[in-house]
Amino acid sequence: LSQATVVNESCLFGFVCGGALMSTTQADCHTWSIRDVATLLIFVFMYFPWYFVLRALEVMMPDVVHSADTYHRWYLLMVVQAKALLVLTRRYRLPPALVILALFVFAVFFPASGVIAPDVWCNPPPDALAFVVCLAGAQDKARWITRKIVLCIALYYAVVEYGPRLAAAGGRMLGQPKSAIRQILYSTTAFAGYVLVGDFFVHISYPLEGYEIVEWPDSLHFVAFPRIDSALAFGLLLMQIFVPLLQVALLFAAIYYAPGASWKRICASWISATLLGTYLISCNTKLKQWLADLTIWICPCRCSAIAGLGQILAALLFCVAFALTLGLLFQAFLLRLVVPAMLGLGAAASSRARLFAPLGTPFRRMVDGAEAEGLTTSSSTSGSEE
Repeated sequence: LSQATVVNESCLFGFVCGGALMSTTQADCHTWSIRDVATLLIFVFMYFPWYFVLRALEVMMPDVVHSADTYHRWYLLMVVQAKALLVLTRRYRLPPALVILALFVFAVFFPASGVIAPDVWCNPPPDALAFVVCLAGAQDKARWITRKIVLCIALYYAVVEYGPRLAAAGGRMLGQPKSAIRQILYSTTAFAGYVLVGDFFVHISYPLEGYEIVEWPDSLHFVAFPRIDSALAFGLLLMQIFVPLLQVALLFAAIYYAPGASWKRICASWISATLLGTYLISCNTKLKQWLADLTIWICPCRCSAIAGLGQILAALLFCVAFALTLGLLFQAFLLRLVVPAMLGLGAAASSRARLFAPLGTPFRRMVDGAEAEGLTTSSSTSGSEE
């Protein structure tokens, strides 16, 4: 089902839209804050030391772990880049529509290589200079800006600027029925639409392993469009943007209509931790081999069909539990160590504002904003939501 209906763009755009809408609920949505510094630190952490930890584990467990890349952390860099663009354009009062149009035009006329970065090998970096270059974004080679990042920045920017009004208008237009049966019916219908739209998208956009436009050059499929220089390429680019966005809207509607607000909140917190753990290890785990080894470890004997099904389900449950545990530990690392440390540094910098005025003033504002929102170690509830 996921391969047939949930293409990478719909999953990616869903994260972008959800993250951007969540950021609009914060007072520092259009200004720099301690949250942005923490995001940048996490981005750096996922290369150093996390990448090198994975390389050490690869030597110990070569059948399960590989340290191919940590490029999936690019999303965090994209958020910081989008925030920088928001702050800059607000400062100079540029029209949001003009900024979004400029980003789209830039994506259309993006270099055919698909990458803007020095030509430096990063797996592993050969010297200290390459290490610094790769710290700012890398897969097999350095990647600072790609077409996908530009489009995601444009989407993030658009959602921050226009998303709250669109969401409010959608809420007024849709409304939520009081009957649980109607809620289930509406939610099921929206999710069915999500599946059907995804199925249509896959059969049109991926006839021969994929016409890749948004993802170029991250996915080298049978047919690719390094340049948007034809009507077909431009039409497919528009489809690969707006059809996944329609899927995102339908999925949001399905969740909105689904009954059980408290259960949705509980599920969201646990799913969030599980996805975070998956995000950390997904690109560095030989999942098929891991599942095979784990399945045999659970039941080394010859199993019947029913026992074999239980064997596979137990292996999958173990994988989910592992990702959940890793996600919870990483959340604790962020909320109990990274964020408090940043707040401490900000407080120290602001106390020396007379000596270090350029550094102290921004940090003082960041710390004041974070403390006003309760982003401290004593506020465990709000910290979990952050």
